[in-house]
Amino acid sequence: MKQIRFFVEGKDDQVFIEYVVKPLCRLYDVAFSGTVQCSQTDPKKIASFVHNTIRDGSICFFLADQDSLQYHTLEQRLRSIYQKYQLPSSTHLVVVIEEIESWYIAGLSHYWYKELQLGSYHQTTNTLTKEMFNHLFQTTRLARGGRASLLPYLLHRFDPDIACERNSSFQYFYKKLNDVLVSLRNNADGLSQQG
Repeated sequence: MKQIRFFVEGKDDQVFIEYVVKPLCRLYDVAFSGTVQCSQTDPKKIASFVHNTIRDGSICFFLADQDSLQYHTLEQRLRSIYQKYQLPSSTHLVVVIEEIESWYIAGLSHYWYKELQLGSYHQTTNTLTKEMFNHLFQTTRLARGGRASLLPYLLHRFDPDIACERNSSFQYFYKKLNDVLVSLRNNADGLSQQG
C-alpha cells in the first residue's frame, strides 16, 4: 500500500494536517505515515529523510509558508525550499499564502464565524497572517484555553469546500492532494486486480 508523508514547518501546520488530511487519506485507502516538523531540524537531516521516504516508495508533501518579507515572489520561495532541503522534483511542494492560520479561518462557515463572535466575515483569507489570527481570537472565550485547545476546536468545524472558496493556496493544496490520493488509490486498485 502506498504511503504519504507530510513535511511541515511547525506545530500549527502539523495539527492542521493531522485533523484535515489524515481522515482524507483514510477515505482513499492511502496510508498516512505522519508529519515531520522541519523548522527546528537540520535541513540535511530533512533532506535525508525525504530521500529515504521516496526511496521506500512513499509520496512526500512539503508545506511551507510564503514568507513574503524575505521572498518577493512565489517562485523565489519555491526555489529556496527545493535548494535548502535538496528536494527531488517528485516532491509535492505547496506554499501556504500567507500562513497556515489563514487556512484555519478559511474553513469556518458564516455560522461559526458568528457563533465565535469573530466580527465581520472575510470573503478571502489569502492575506491573513498569524498576528491577525491571534488578534481575532484574543477576546473570545477560546483564547483562555490557548492554541492547544483553539486549533482543534476550529478544525472540528472546518469545511474544506468553504476553505477552497476562501483561500486560493488551500484550494490549490486540496486539489493537488485529492489528485495524488485518487492516483494512489487507482494504482493500488490496478495492482490488486492484477494479483
